[in-house]
Amino acid sequence: MLNRSRVSTHTLFDGVSARPALHCVFQRLAAIRGLSAAILFCSFWVSSPIGAQNNQNGNGAIEIIRASEAEYVTVGEGDEGIFILRGGIIVRSGMAYLRAETVKINTRTGEIFGEGKVSFEAGENRLSGEKFYFDNKHSAGVVYSSRAAADPFFLSGSVIKQIETNRYIARDAFFTTCDEKYPHYYFKAKKLWIYKNNEIAAISAIYYVGQTPVFYWPLLLQSDTGTGVITQYGNNLTRGHFLQNTWNFSNPAAEKNQFTPKKGKLMFDWYEKTGYLFGTVLQRDDPDLKYTFDLAISNFKARRTTTDSTGTTVVTNQVLQPDGSYGTSEYFWYKVRADVKGNLHRSLKDDSVTSAYARFQHYKHRNFELEFGERYEPDMTLNAIYRPRFTQQTLQTNILNWEAGITHTSKDTQISLRAIRQLAWYQASNDADSKYAPIYDLSPELTVSHRTYLVRGSEGFFKGIMNRIHLNSQFSRYYRDINSVPVKAFMRNDLFDQVSFYFAFLPWINFVPSAGLGTQYNYTDLDDPLLRREMARQTYGYLFTNNTLRIGYPLLYAQGVHVRRYSFADQGQDLTFNHDRAHAVTASVVSDLNPYALISFSATRDLRPYPIPLKEQERWSDLLSRTQADYDFIRGFTVNLYGLNQRKYNHFNGVGILNNAAYSIQFDTMNTNDFQFYYRLGGYRLPLMRELTLFKITSTYRHNFINIAESNLRLGFETDIQLHDFWRLRLALNSIADQFERYQSVNPAHVPFFDDLVKSLNPFDPNARNNRILNMESFFASIEHDLHKWLLRISFASNRRTIYTGTYLRDRTSFLEQTVFISFTLKDLGGLGLPYTEVYRYNPTDAGIR
Repeated sequence: MLNRSRVSTHTLFDGVSARPALHCVFQRLAAIRGLSAAILFCSFWVSSPIGAQNNQNGNGAIEIIRASEAEYVTVGEGDEGIFILRGGIIVRSGMAYLRAETVKINTRTGEIFGEGKVSFEAGENRLSGEKFYFDNKHSAGVVYSSRAAADPFFLSGSVIKQIETNRYIARDAFFTTCDEKYPHYYFKAKKLWIYKNNEIAAISAIYYVGQTPVFYWPLLLQSDTGTGVITQYGNNLTRGHFLQNTWNFSNPAAEKNQFTPKKGKLMFDWYEKTGYLFGTVLQRDDPDLKYTFDLAISNFKARRTTTDSTGTTVVTNQVLQPDGSYGTSEYFWYKVRADVKGNLHRSLKDDSVTSAYARFQHYKHRNFELEFGERYEPDMTLNAIYRPRFTQQTLQTNILNWEAGITHTSKDTQISLRAIRQLAWYQASNDADSKYAPIYDLSPELTVSHRTYLVRGSEGFFKGIMNRIHLNSQFSRYYRDINSVPVKAFMRNDLFDQVSFYFAFLPWINFVPSAGLGTQYNYTDLDDPLLRREMARQTYGYLFTNNTLRIGYPLLYAQGVHVRRYSFADQGQDLTFNHDRAHAVTASVVSDLNPYALISFSATRDLRPYPIPLKEQERWSDLLSRTQADYDFIRGFTVNLYGLNQRKYNHFNGVGILNNAAYSIQFDTMNTNDFQFYYRLGGYRLPLMRELTLFKITSTYRHNFINIAESNLRLGFETDIQLHDFWRLRLALNSIADQFERYQSVNPAHVPFFDDLVKSLNPFDPNARNNRILNMESFFASIEHDLHKWLLRISFASNRRTIYTGTYLRDRTSFLEQTVFISFTLKDLGGLGLPYTEVYRYNPTDAGIR
């Protein structure tokens, strides 16, 4: 039986009720908390303070501001039924408002249906549509023919649907964050996901500038790191015209899946002369699972050098063919790199963790990184934090390393098992037969280590006794030639038990004596007399001591370390040292002003008896010294400031030095000296610029006193100038010099230093750089300009480059190459994500001056 209760609600305007007869009706309505939930669902774009107030003050209750008619329909004798509101409805929940012509509520199922000029308002935000449906039990709903306006975006779609508490879908979506009447840019997408944490994802998205479609993305993601879209055009001698496209993306759905990648990168490059590349990088960084997969394929075109009609050297991909003609020779290359580490078991109660890892890399050709590794790629669109990399991967990948292992750590016990394979590139006479082949295997290696306190220390000078047991067992195999023929295989085993005593007689006197017993066993089953003899010589039991004495404070202290290993039960005799396998003392003097300065001197004396007498100086190693300091002219000795923490201060102006020297006591002469110096200035506002972010000069001088041919000087220069809110200039230069004797006026090949400096650093005239002592290694200049939601970079780079030419890449050519780059970066969809990630001028390192 159908029962109806109908009342007129014209007198309910402004929330005032004049009829007690409506009391029971509104009691039922106040109990229907689903309507409040529906209002909050539709106002998901509201800022967090409003949403919080809705939750705290509303408590799920609703207030009818206006409705022309209210009707409650029940079936049978029960109280459950459908509540219907009609006519200019206005309902409030907290600070959110619902407007509609008709709203129907099922009190039993919690379903809510509304239609007729539906709108939801919260503050300045508004969502409108033709009708909506909301399921209160599942906190899911849908709005049809909807349009949403909210800071910071405008969205419309045929359907906006809530599928989870913090996830929404819009179909046939129109999306923009430009607040102009006629948006400068916008997206159209078949399907758009919106997450509560300001992340979006779109399928089949078309990007429009004005009314013009510019880019198409099968999948587009936006997160706190920006859109990650970087497109770059360039031109140089070896590649011709080229396009490099990079898309860094995040995966919000990975939060609910413990295996899928959290972020990644897609790369598509086209090079006029050298082919194309398609690659991807997938990453996850969680406490229990970390991995990076770097995959790429390429179509590489061989090149050769020739001269054009004007006599200028050019690079072409028209190479000599077997039939004597010239044409393109194309090769399919690929690379696979993987680094995976995961926890198999973790127990906080037992303080233990078991983890496994694997590292793998492989290339179809060793020149893959040489040809395709040079890409302008800030790690994120937060590009100002990371310096651009314009240096070529000049070294071929001749060696590959594969490794896998499993480790278990439980308090003071560590167990690890691992295997390693090393491969080398073999260039065959037939280029098609060239490949990587194994040269070394370590399989397996077992390491077990356990530490325990035998006696705990006291408040006196005695600090305790510690015991350490260590076992290492490994099997090694070496190979030769491209067929990996085994040439040597053996097993090494080392086991020792060590006891250490800790004494602190005074705060400035520390003594740590230790002693132990061990055995070393080596074995091979190969029929190789020399290898068997060496294995026997390295098989013995031994007693050892390791004593450390330190006198002084960290500010200045002297330290001596005495080490001795005495063998017994030798399987093979050591004809030089007999049972003295190791016997030496190391003396050092250190002044450790960490992290401001460090000065140290150290040398080691060999105490073993030799068959023939040695002079005292012949027993000593090189005397090594190290000096390091950073000094700021404003704050004095200080920590190296350049980095994310430099804005702890408003500005900086200082120098730094690092000097490593080796003096040969045996020959009573200097051996080598490496001296590094830098001067840096930054954080100042100067005329004609907003800020001098960084000005830095570096110099590295290496002098080999024994072999002067190995001496060289490196000079570097770097500056970062913020010209304006919308303009930034970057410059960088690196150079290297040798043959210093030519700077001396008595040398027949004398070159004035300053004349050599000016001419050698000219990046535009290769003739001026001929026969120079100081040679430019790289030069980089870039100007960045903010274009609304895009970032434009115009760059020039001059780098020393090596290319392999010919049909089979057997010839090599090196020269200084000039490259022009023009890149576009689609920054944030304004307001989504962190508020200041979208424009480089809001560098997080500028926090101290904004």
